[in-house]
Amino acid sequence: MDGTMTSPSANTARLQASLDSCETRREPFSHWLLDDVFTDEVVEGLRALPFDAPRVEYTKGARAAN
Repeated sequence: MDGTMTSPSANTARLQASLDSCETRREPFSHWLLDDVFTDEVVEGLRALPFDAPRVEYTKGARAAN
């Protein structure tokens, strides 16, 4: 990263474009498949966070576990 920040309006536009072009699925529940949601700057910022992603111990899909 070069120290410059993407403007909030550019991030909003990126998200809106992703929503406008996403695939919608109705089964097994209504949901959307998004692509290119984040700018490279946001992705690099997330990767640089000073902690690891939490470990998921339970993977059977029960809402109570999530």
